[in-house]
Amino acid sequence: MISGDVDTMGLDSWLVKKASVMGVALGVVLREEASFLVETVTKLTPPTDGSMRVGQSWAVQKRMGVNAVRGDIGGVYVTSASLAGMIREQTGGEDAAKGFSKAARKGNVPEVQRLLYAYGLGTYASGVVGQFDPSHHRRRRNRRGRVRRGGVEQIVTNGPVLNAYKRSQVKKVGQLKRGWWVAARGLKRRPRLPAWVSAAEGGGSGIFKDMTRKKLNPYLQLSNTSKHGASQNRVLRFGELAVRLRAGKLERSVSHMVRRKWRR
Repeated sequence: MISGDVDTMGLDSWLVKKASVMGVALGVVLREEASFLVETVTKLTPPTDGSMRVGQSWAVQKRMGVNAVRGDIGGVYVTSASLAGMIREQTGGEDAAKGFSKAARKGNVPEVQRLLYAYGLGTYASGVVGQFDPSHHRRRRNRRGRVRRGGVEQIVTNGPVLNAYKRSQVKKVGQLKRGWWVAARGLKRRPRLPAWVSAAEGGGSGIFKDMTRKKLNPYLQLSNTSKHGASQNRVLRFGELAVRLRAGKLERSVSHMVRRKWRR
C-alpha cells in the first residue's frame, strides 16, 4: 500500500489494523505513516555513521559525509604550499622549501621531484604539477561517487581554487538522502528532515504518487530515483530495512491502542 518497488506486506497488514482500530479510512493512515517511513529511510540512506540505527544523529551523519568528501579530494590532490611546509619543518629545510615553491610555481617538475625525494616525500613525486584540474577527481570516482584508492595525482599550485572546489563538493553532501525528501513533497505532513538534506546541491530526485483515496486497494508510491551515489538495488535495500523497522514500530503502536480500547 506504500509502494516503491519494496515488499511492504508486513507493514500493510498493520496499516489496515490501525485504520480499523482508529475507525478511519485506510488512506488517512497511509498518508500519515508515509511521512514517518520517509524519515526512517532517509536516516538509513548515506551518509550515515556506519551503523544501520534509526537513532543515529543527523549532525553526525552530515559530519561523516563532509569528512568523506574532504578525505576523497585530499587523496587526489596536495597543494605545493603544504608540501613546502613539510619540507620547511625538516632540518635545513627553509631554503629548500623556498626552492620547492619556486620550482612548483614555474612548473620545473625535475626539481620538484628531486626535492621531494631528498626530503622523504617521494610518494608525492608522481603527481602532475600545475593549477587545479578537477578532471583528476572525476576520473578517480566510482559509481557511488567515492574515490578509488591510489596516490596523489596532482600537486596544486593554486591552493585557493582547490579549497573553493572542496566547498562546492561539500554542498552536495546528502544528495542521495534528498531523493526521499523530493519524493515526499506531496505529503500534507512533511517528514521532519534537516535543512542540509533538502538543500543538498547537484542531485536528488524522487517520485510521489498518491492513490490513497481509491476505495479499492489504495496506495502511495514513494521512490528515490537519484542517479548519483548508489545503484537502485542499494536504494531498495534501504527502503526494505525502513519498512521492516516501521512495521515493528507500528505493531507495537497498534497493540497498545487495542489494549487501551479494551480497558474502556
